[in-house]
Amino acid sequence: MNMFLTRVESPQRAWLEGEEARHCFKVFRHQPGDEVLATDGQGQAYRASILSASADKVALQILETLPGYGEPPVHIHLAFSPLRLADRQEWLVEKAVELGASQLTPIYWQHTDKYKATVKVPRLENIIRAATKQSMRSRIPALNPAVAADVFLQQINPAAATCLLAQADQPLPIMQAGWKPEKPIILAIGPEGDFSQAEIDLALAKGWQGVHLGQLRLRAETAAVFAMSALKLGAGY
Repeated sequence: MNMFLTRVESPQRAWLEGEEARHCFKVFRHQPGDEVLATDGQGQAYRASILSASADKVALQILETLPGYGEPPVHIHLAFSPLRLADRQEWLVEKAVELGASQLTPIYWQHTDKYKATVKVPRLENIIRAATKQSMRSRIPALNPAVAADVFLQQINPAAATCLLAQADQPLPIMQAGWKPEKPIILAIGPEGDFSQAEIDLALAKGWQGVHLGQLRLRAETAAVFAMSALKLGAGY
């Protein structure tokens, strides 16, 4: 069954419009009477039956409301450095959403290439929406505005979340027997030039937990996907 983004009109009626209608009618060739899954992107999914269909608009009858459908049991906030190569950055964002990230924040660390590493917000938002549907989730993860590392580290309260900085000798919590996340997780992945020592010192002083991702040297996008996969395994979803 396919997942579509929908506009909900009432508890019984919803619509697919624009690209969503075109994909439903033209690409997947759905017809009246077919059942589909739809989401409002805010955490509600719907099992629905198609009432009428065209390339411009598809009318849905809501059969069942499914709160939180497909959403992981733990909130993971991925803080990543913008990358010089746009395709690698887009891959990182796509896979993070597929692996359960609830929100993403681009962070400009000291060693981030501020001239070549850019954040194309509309493009990344489109990728996030597509990955949300691909992974059958009901909530579109938030893409927060890019922010400087020192500002971000000052804003975060480590008492309210498990804050993990991928730069230390301590293994990821998943490596510890019986570990289960009890609070939201904030995972910070460094830039291609790694964190500066001043950034590491500031994060640790504020209560972040330094972790390492194994003995092999990983590219920034690989490190993000590896860590997200390990946290997914630890959280059991």
